[in-house]
Amino acid sequence: MRSGSGRFRRPAAPRRCADFPYSGAMAKEIDRVRARSALATVKESPFIATVALLPVVAVLGVVWWLTNWFVALIVLVLLGAVVVVRGKLLH
Repeated sequence: MRSGSGRFRRPAAPRRCADFPYSGAMAKEIDRVRARSALATVKESPFIATVALLPVVAVLGVVWWLTNWFVALIVLVLLGAVVVVRGKLLH
């Protein structure tokens, strides 16, 4: 095969954040845009938000039914903490 063939070409290296001088400011703007988009989606179609939250509500309902409201509250707080910590680790 020819060396210039596109079939075995290496993919380009991804660009690093250091290549972009305003990456920190743009990240905050992108987060605002994503938050506004999510809010607009919930306002436009509340069914999507309901489907997304239904498993959480079902798990809390089962925990409450099997134990009591205090254990369900603790599970809710722990789930919230996991979401917050996981979100901070991803960013």
